[in-house]
This record gives sequence, C-alpha cells and structure tokens, in this order.
Amino acid sequence: MKKIIFSLSFIVAVVFSLSQTAYGQYTKWQKDVSCHNIKFEKVRFIIYETDTAYTEGVLAQKTIIDGYPCHKNIVFTKGWKLRQFLLAENFFILGTEFPKETEVSFHKDRIHCFFGANTKVQGYWCNGNFAKWYSMGISTSFYLSGELKCFFPVDDIEVNNVLCKSSPFAGVCLHENGNLRRCKLAADQVINGKEYKKNTELLFDEEGIVISGE
Repeated sequence: MKKIIFSLSFIVAVVFSLSQTAYGQYTKWQKDVSCHNIKFEKVRFIIYETDTAYTEGVLAQKTIIDGYPCHKNIVFTKGWKLRQFLLAENFFILGTEFPKETEVSFHKDRIHCFFGANTKVQGYWCNGNFAKWYSMGISTSFYLSGELKCFFPVDDIEVNNVLCKSSPFAGVCLHENGNLRRCKLAADQVINGKEYKKNTELLFDEEGIVISGE
C-alpha cells in the first residue's frame, strides 16, 4: 500500500514538473547506470528544447545527496539540484526529526513533505500519511525560514484560543509568526466577540483578527 501511495505522489510531482516545461519530453529509461556520481536502478530525463529540465530516477541504494539520506524515487531540477526525495532513515530537517519514508520536496516559496508517520513539529502533532487511504492530501509545509506553515493535526487542537478541527479534509495554517492563519472550527465558539458555528472555516490576519469566515 505504501509503495502504491508513494508512486501516486511521485507521479503527481512529475506531472506538475512537466506542466512547468510545456514542451518537455521524456527520454527512455536508462537502467543500472551512474550519473553525477549517483548509482541509479533506472533514470530518465525531461528535455526542454535542448536542455535537461528535470531528472527522474530510482536509486540503486541508499545514497547521501546534499547531506540527506535518500532512497527509492528521486527528482532533480536543472544542474542536479535536489527537488524531491524519500528519506531512507529518520533524519533531522528544520530542527525536527522527520521519520523514515517521508517524502520531501523543495519549492521556491516553501518546503513540502508527506510524513511517513505522525510527527510532532514545533509543538503540534502533524498527521503522517503513507499508511492511510486518504494520504494523498495529508501533507505538511514549512516556510523557507523553517517555521511551520500548514498541516493536518492528529487531533482537534487549540491555536490562539481557537479550537481547530482535525480532519483529512481540513488543514490548519499558521502565519510565519506562529499565529493562526486558517482553520475549520471543531466546535461552536465565540471569537473576537462574535459567535461562529462548528465547521466554519475562518481566516485570520497576523494579529489574530478574523478577516473572513464561511
């Protein structure tokens, strides 16, 4: 089940990558080769015009790349810049021990991951995903500063005196200063002097004032 889930997640990432290179084309798979001093079980490239835009591969063994212990599927952008990988072991990233099998991807505005198990990050338990049927949507993201950005809490949680719902369909987002940015309410509540019903989704500014609610 985990292999199926990761494969689906990996395909989604590659499709997204292709959308960024409108006329990109895959090369044929090359098997049992070494490229850039990395041994691959198989590897192929996405060519845009005459240049390699992305490299997609399956590692032949656990490999330390840019300091990260990687295995299985991996993606590089132009110039062999690490874009997406799967952790081969528990490993500290952004001050938190990420569990083995966590998928990590780097973006211009965030660091995005699918935890291999429920993980405590900056005081919040974030839902892991690979063993769950609905895992494709259960992700956690960080600001480039390393501060927690969005996650799916394991249980209902209180953030800035607001009780937020735990659900695979309702994530919690924070401002970079740690204050609540968005959540779905876990119960009827009075916030800023106004009553809101359970399951209302609220958006807050950086000072904790409600700026929209449905």
